[in-house]
Amino acid sequence: MLRNKLVITLTTAQGSRQYTLGQITKYLLAVFLVISVCSFFVSNLLLVKTTDHLLNLEEGFDTLSLQYEDTLGASEQQKGQLDQLSRSLSQLQVEKNSSKKKTCGLANSTQCLMPACTGWKVCWGYRLLMK
Repeated sequence: MLRNKLVITLTTAQGSRQYTLGQITKYLLAVFLVISVCSFFVSNLLLVKTTDHLLNLEEGFDTLSLQYEDTLGASEQQKGQLDQLSRSLSQLQVEKNSSKKKTCGLANSTQCLMPACTGWKVCWGYRLLMK
């Protein structure tokens, strides 16, 4: 009884070998299964690591978002304080100018200070600074 099988013959310098199509198919199937199983485990490992990194990135993002919001709140608070200090400084400048006008008026009426109201001048034993 003769069987009709497809035979592949490989001839090299060391001799020749014959393989049937069934043997080659079994070998290729075994290699495919080994590669599939290895790729499955490697892909799962990579998926787990990627998920862990993604969770760490999300936590970092949340932390940075909170810090950014805190910084914005502090910035707004500092702007408010700066506005309040600016108003206080303006008010103090107005008071200084009115005080200077009063002092210059007093100095002109007593004639003991220079008419320009600037610099140090001794008046009735007191040393006065006028700017």
